[in-house]
Amino acid sequence: MMYKNQTLFWDPAGTYGLEYERPAYYEDNPVAKDFYRIEDLITHGSPNLSLYWRYSIFTGDNAMEVFEWKLTEKQAKNYYALLYEGATQHNNKVGFITKESATLCSSSVSSFLQRFGGEIIPLHEHYTLPHGLAHALYALNPDRIYYFEVDKPATVFSP
Repeated sequence: MMYKNQTLFWDPAGTYGLEYERPAYYEDNPVAKDFYRIEDLITHGSPNLSLYWRYSIFTGDNAMEVFEWKLTEKQAKNYYALLYEGATQHNNKVGFITKESATLCSSSVSSFLQRFGGEIIPLHEHYTLPHGLAHALYALNPDRIYYFEVDKPATVFSP
């Protein structure tokens, strides 16, 4: 997510940039010099989609879908604040904590969208598996979808 030239990359239950998790990957793929991660939120040195896809392949993924919605400046500001505050505050005032254990990425995204998606991404069910969440997101009118699959060129389309 980008707001006022500041990119936030939420990696729920992920390990991107944690060099001690995958030292073999980072020998050939160093993180950005300004890389900074708080819990599951990357606030500086965020990977672009191509870089993140290479990392995903290294971790064993064979496909990746990225859904994009255009946000107003006000919406972007609100989501930016929510993600950032959720990462930096460890109390109940925020209502959203951006730290999950491994294998709960889809569950985390589902929970987030159910609570905060509102009119933009109105997800009404909870999904624990990525393919179920992806299927539901296709029906919620994304502006663009990026699809990556091993040994195939990436595709971008607008439904």
